[in-house]
Amino acid sequence: MTLSNPHAEHIDVAHAERDPQEVRALARLIVFARQNAIDLNMENAVHCLDLALRSVLQEGDSTFDGLAFPDSSLQRLRAH
Repeated sequence: MTLSNPHAEHIDVAHAERDPQEVRALARLIVFARQNAIDLNMENAVHCLDLALRSVLQEGDSTFDGLAFPDSSLQRLRAH
């Protein structure tokens, strides 16, 4: 199943520049969703959101200076 928005503008992701504020906003959104999943005892969702956050962290490079993350293991990943 493919989800698409027929009204959305096509974006060439391979050549799009990343706006650091947008990347930080995405990370905050994932952290918020992760915390809600923890509160609701949704273990599979927490796992998936952990993976998503790690992916954003790996791609974010220096975008996350000064941003605090809830799990010390995620901060260790950021240090590498």
